[in-house]
Amino acid sequence: SIYPGFYYTGRLSTDPAGSTITPGIVKAGLDYYYRAFGGSRNRWGDYSGACVDPSDDQTFYVFNEYALTRGTILPDYPTEDGRWGTAFGKIGVAALPVELSSFTYKLLNNGVQLNWVTQTEVNNYGFEIERAAPLNPPKGGKYGNWNKIGFVEGHGNSNSPKYYSYVDKDISYGKYFYRLKQIDNDGTYEYSDVIEVNAGDMPDDFILEQNYPNPFNPSTTIKFTVRKSEPVKLKVYDTLGEEVAELFNEVTEAGKFYTVEFDAAGLSSGVYYYKLITPEKSVVKKMVLTK
Repeated sequence: SIYPGFYYTGRLSTDPAGSTITPGIVKAGLDYYYRAFGGSRNRWGDYSGACVDPSDDQTFYVFNEYALTRGTILPDYPTEDGRWGTAFGKIGVAALPVELSSFTYKLLNNGVQLNWVTQTEVNNYGFEIERAAPLNPPKGGKYGNWNKIGFVEGHGNSNSPKYYSYVDKDISYGKYFYRLKQIDNDGTYEYSDVIEVNAGDMPDDFILEQNYPNPFNPSTTIKFTVRKSEPVKLKVYDTLGEEVAELFNEVTEAGKFYTVEFDAAGLSSGVYYYKLITPEKSVVKKMVLTK
């Protein structure tokens, strides 16, 4: 009534005494096996072995018997029948959680830098970085929908601290919430705790940042944000006041940072001015093209 197969189990040093993980299977038995050769002992288990992989101490290579389909009757033992085969298995240590020891942030001039540290890792594929904004007004929760904003590859297996970071440049002002989605190689995942980041209060009207780099050749980046949703234009002028480019002409979202690229490949070296224009106010800043 028993189909002997190739199964395995084990335990971690941190598991409770007297316990093992859920058994796994390498090769299930296909039939029952009976070979006593006229005696009282049904012989089994002559071919079995296991060895740990010395390169990672996380993987076992195991060799074992399993029962094949019956079909070989020996004339001297007509009531006995059984056939066996062997199988080779590669078995990893049971899935361990990635031990996240810290998850912090640092405000930068161009965004938020997230930092986290793991103490141990097993089968760590990597981390998806997710961000949410606060609900306004709150409706049964603290924050809105979570959105994936990036991915950082993991170290796989590790018994030493690993340091990670990610910079989120797509923010403006106000509060944001971040969490990590740690993903194993088999697709299972687990979320970290949530951290809250306060990127500062909204400006009274708008902010036009200095272009970067400055001087530049041939392209540069201009960032701006406005407090409310309204029509906004961003134009570039030469020293004679002639318009040479219109970089932006849209209705903006309140509090969102906009990043605009200015390619001056077709212009001559010199001083240029960029102007942010709203229905109520405008501001001008200078930049230098050097070729």
